[in-house]
Amino acid sequence: MRGRYALGEAYRLASLDRLGALLAPSYHCVTMLDPALALGAEIHLYPLHADLSPDLVALDRLFTRIRKPVKALLATHYFGITQNFSGLREWCVEREIALIEDCSHVLFTERFRAAGSGIDGHFVVSSPYKFFPCADGGLLYAADAQLLDKVATNSASLSEELRGIKRIIERRQCKQLSASDSAAIDSQLALISAKHAAAGNDEMVERSAPSAFFFRRFSRQGLPAQLALCH
Repeated sequence: MRGRYALGEAYRLASLDRLGALLAPSYHCVTMLDPALALGAEIHLYPLHADLSPDLVALDRLFTRIRKPVKALLATHYFGITQNFSGLREWCVEREIALIEDCSHVLFTERFRAAGSGIDGHFVVSSPYKFFPCADGGLLYAADAQLLDKVATNSASLSEELRGIKRIIERRQCKQLSASDSAAIDSQLALISAKHAAAGNDEMVERSAPSAFFFRRFSRQGLPAQLALCH
């Protein structure tokens, strides 16, 4: 239904399970890790630079400390800004690690793609529903098309189909933003950016199971506008 389930399939195709490990960015949403936790995999968080690009030096140090075989590495394009993952791709290839490119926050579909997105990943996942008027949507792409040949999705129920149509209609009836609404948002953002940033509190939370945002029953479930397996 969402990119998190396409991501889960990418983890599975990368042979990630309880015997293997995932390298994931330290800055992330819990739903990026939920599918790996559902597979019982060990997760290690790697540091990022200030521009949110992977810190390859720190990644090297982390990799040498991991006991289980690292099966996959997740790399993300944040806030609509594409990163250059070519160096990271080489790093993964040298160590026989599947690079999974997360394009959930940049436009990536079979026909329309943000420049620089989906280039380096062995697998690429995206969330078209964030950019197009559909209730849900997750896309899984593989550079090697044959990797997807044996992937099959389960059809959603009629009630789930109808629920998706209902959500689309409801969103269409919502009030549209006017020029004055956009100007008001810009003014609020200007006020926020003018203030000095307050220091936050770091908190470590360890989880051994997926969060409440992950539903195992939706894994491998497909709808015309929900999970697209793209060669």
